[in-house]
Amino acid sequence: MTAALNVIKANAALIALGAAVFAATLIAQAPASIIPALINLDGRGVGFVAVEGTIWRGRIDGLTYNNALIGDVSYRVSPLSLALLSPRVEASSTGGAVRGKARVRVGLGRRLEIADTALDVDVGAFADRGIMGRPVEGVAQITVARIALSAAGCRAADARLWTDVLDEPVQRFRGEDFPMTGNVRCDGDDLVASMAGQSSDGLAQMALRVRPNFSYEITARAEVDQEELASALRFFGFEQDGDALVYGSAGMLRGVGT
Repeated sequence: MTAALNVIKANAALIALGAAVFAATLIAQAPASIIPALINLDGRGVGFVAVEGTIWRGRIDGLTYNNALIGDVSYRVSPLSLALLSPRVEASSTGGAVRGKARVRVGLGRRLEIADTALDVDVGAFADRGIMGRPVEGVAQITVARIALSAAGCRAADARLWTDVLDEPVQRFRGEDFPMTGNVRCDGDDLVASMAGQSSDGLAQMALRVRPNFSYEITARAEVDQEELASALRFFGFEQDGDALVYGSAGMLRGVGT
């Protein structure tokens, strides 16, 4: 018995290493189908048709969020990032309302980093409210070089935005296409996304500010030449401020669909 204990003590490091390798092998070979059991997806409004592969590399077919089809999502998890307690996931999505690729890393202290991301999003699939009484139509393009957030707020942000969601509302009043472009940046600890657009029908500016406590403010400003369009904006909450129409709202972010 004593001899056996001495052998174990002498080889403790090797035994620990072997146990770690064995555990890692079991995890690496674990099927992706265990993911729904580990995470309460139903309680988060997430659904899917099928899951295949392993937890390190796999595919989720028919992924949905609040009944909106995100698409067929392929993913890869970096094993080293898990060992460093900062999981990194690379994913791509096709065939749904979200198309493109993304790289996401999460860590302690509510750290979140998004990088090397390029997405086309059908905005209407996730918009609970329409624009001027009609369902939202159009696409938003999101290109992220890097966004880094933590519990303290915005640490870094470099992203570009483009959308044509205002084309249909403006064309309804005999206007022309109204694409908007913008960026995402840090303003102190706040994350700020702003967009602007202009055509012969007028100009528009929009901004979303999110604070570290997840409170947000939305502001919008429009200058339009058509009185019919100006009346419609007033009906939906815009107020006259000199030559411009302005709008503002505030609240708390409660989920992805907010």
